[in-house]
Amino acid sequence: MSEECTALLNVPMLKDHDVAGVSISLKNHFGCIHNPNKLHLNGCSPYVADLNLAPQIRGKHRLIICDALEVIYDGGPTYRPSTAEPYGALLIGTDPVALDRVGWQIIEELRARAGLRALSEEGREPHYISVAADADHRLGVGELSGIETVEVSLS
Repeated sequence: MSEECTALLNVPMLKDHDVAGVSISLKNHFGCIHNPNKLHLNGCSPYVADLNLAPQIRGKHRLIICDALEVIYDGGPTYRPSTAEPYGALLIGTDPVALDRVGWQIIEELRARAGLRALSEEGREPHYISVAADADHRLGVGELSGIETVEVSLS
């Protein structure tokens, strides 16, 4: 990735994560490094944000196509049919922070519908998303009010 790729297309799945809260586009880059288990302390924060600052990622990032056809809203990242919901969507964007913030909101809505507590109530709020948006990282927009979403239906 660091030597041969000139552009990155990030294709994560929308899912709950037992340590990080959610695992979407920002955390998907843990798959690009050797031994990421050491970066799971403190809910992966600030490690997810810091990794995305690396020039090999930040400088080559072009597009995210997030698979939200079926969303794992609890017990992830492992697939469990009992906590996966058909959602029927793709989240597409260029801002990894904004896309992750919208994805986090979707997971929270599915959790509420299933009668589960919010991630913050379980001590699993994905703090790395706000860290990625902070003044030191500036990787994207972290507040829902600042994110423009466009919904396109094919049905």
